Parts: sequence; structure tokens; C-alpha cells
Amino acid sequence: MAHGAPKIGISSKGGTIPVSQILRTAWERFQIIGQANGDYIARFVTFVMYFSVLIPFALITRFLVDPLEVRKSAQPHWRKRKPVGESLEDARSQS
Repeated sequence: MAHGAPKIGISSKGGTIPVSQILRTAWERFQIIGQANGDYIARFVTFVMYFSVLIPFALITRFLVDPLEVRKSAQPHWRKRKPVGESLEDARSQS
């Protein structure tokens, strides 16, 4: 009879299944379930962030800020320049 660590496992009709095999199988299945669960959680977090951060920011920006100054109250920003002559020398001297 050989001495050593006792074999720990679950007995079944076909023989003894080692605990390490059971834990490995459980871990692999847990990873599959965790991956699917993580995908749904990521979608939910993205959905919540979109509606709680981006939409209020966009609405505030839309109604309070005019970065392109396209509203009617904005004054035009054209520069006044003196007329340029029509000769070739006048065209060359433009800066």
C-alpha cells in the first residue's frame, strides 16, 4: 500500500471525480456566466451615463451657449478694409 495524500473527490457510479476537476469546471462555467453578466452591466452603465450626463449637458449647452454665434442677436465680425485698386501693382502689394 502506497503512502501519500488521500485522494479527495466525489464518488459516483463511474468512479471518483477529483475535487480539482470539479473546481476547474465550476470556474470555467463561472467565467462564461460572468462574461455574459458583465456585458449586460456594461450596457446598463453606458445607458445610465448617457441619459444622466450627456443629455443634460447637451440641453444646457443648446439653450445657454452659442459658440458659433449664429443667433440673431450676435453681431457680425466682418473686418472693415479699405478698397484695393484694380491695377496689377495694387494686387501684388496686398498683404
